[in-house]
Amino acid sequence: MPKNKLEPEIEFLAQQVGEFINYWGFKAIEGKIWCLTFISNKPLGPADYIEAFGISKGLVSQCVKRLIEYDVLVEVSEAGKKKQFYKANDDLIGVIKGVLRRRERQILRNVESTSRDLEKLGDNKLNEMNISLEQVQKITELTQMTKSLLEMFVFDEKNSLIDAKSQFCAEPDSNTANSKRSN
Repeated sequence: MPKNKLEPEIEFLAQQVGEFINYWGFKAIEGKIWCLTFISNKPLGPADYIEAFGISKGLVSQCVKRLIEYDVLVEVSEAGKKKQFYKANDDLIGVIKGVLRRRERQILRNVESTSRDLEKLGDNKLNEMNISLEQVQKITELTQMTKSLLEMFVFDEKNSLIDAKSQFCAEPDSNTANSKRSN
C-alpha cells in the first residue's frame, strides 16, 4: 500500500479523520491508522503503518490492539504469510454502536450515579455549599434522557449506513419546503 510516504491528499484525509476520532476519545494516530486501513483496497500490516506515518512498531502495536478491542479493525490472514494484516470493519454503524455501548453508556451511568449521590445530600446541605438541588436534579434528568436516546440508537437492529442516513439525515419534505418558501 504505502510507498515510502502517503500522497498529500491521503495524508490530509488521515489527519482530518484522526482529529475527528480524537474528539471521540481515541488517539489521533488510531484514527489515521483506521482511515488508511478503511480506504485501502487490501489488508495492511504494521510495516505499512510505520512507513506511512513514521511511527514506532510499539505504537503501532498499541493502536492496533485498541482498534481490534473496539472491533474497528479486524485481523485477517493471508495465505502463506505469518505476518499480521488488518482490514477495517465495514459495519460502520455497528462499530459506532459498539463504541457507544462500551464507553458512553458507562460515562452516563457514572454521571447519573454521581448526581444522585449529590441529591442525597439534601437541599439544606446543598444550600450550604451554594448548590441548587433543582439544578442537580436537572442534570440527573438530562442524563436519564440521554441514556434513553442512546439505548434507542444502540439497540436499534438497523446497522446499515443507508438506514442511519435515512433516520438522521432525512431530506425535508418538498411540500414542507415549498410552503415555507411561499410564506
